[in-house]
Amino acid sequence: SQLEQTISGLVGHWSMDSKDHYGATIHDRSGKGNNGTLSGGVTPSSGTLGQALRFDGVSGSEIRTGNSSTLVSSSITVSAWMQNEPGVTNHPLVSKTHTNNVNQVQYGFGYYSDKLYLYYHDASIVYHEWASTNTFTDTGWHHVAVSYTFGTAGSIKVYREGVEVAGSWVTGTGNGAGTTGSTPFSIGRNIPSGGGSTM
Repeated sequence: SQLEQTISGLVGHWSMDSKDHYGATIHDRSGKGNNGTLSGGVTPSSGTLGQALRFDGVSGSEIRTGNSSTLVSSSITVSAWMQNEPGVTNHPLVSKTHTNNVNQVQYGFGYYSDKLYLYYHDASIVYHEWASTNTFTDTGWHHVAVSYTFGTAGSIKVYREGVEVAGSWVTGTGNGAGTTGSTPFSIGRNIPSGGGSTM
């Protein structure tokens, strides 16, 4: 869970707390109306402050906000409290599908092979992938964040516990222009070999 105060400029703020969780709906506190719908194995759990939600890592385990153009722009910042479960190395945090193909992404962020990753397909459908140098295998609660301006490789900043994480573009250059469009935005969406996590 996150603090109740909403910071001006956010386009999505999902606390996961019980006061924002109504049945299969998660309220968006940003004021942009990007409420999410729970599907699959998403269940309440204990968070850093109040309630969190556990994603079981099975296909369809996600919160989906629907088709919103407010959740993609030339620059993005994503942050979350996240606790990964042991034994599996892939833990997706967020993803937004591409307008051309559901198997392509406007952007995504999370843990893959125990590393923090940002990835996206550019306007020419070229795939770009940034990965942290180090792996992270502990199962405690950690705050993670990424900030990036699409098309400017050197703009990417990734943080864990407020400390910048070293990494590099391991696929593509990070200089490809991003794409925009009204496509589904997902929190905790399962990928092949994805694992359980709590946010």
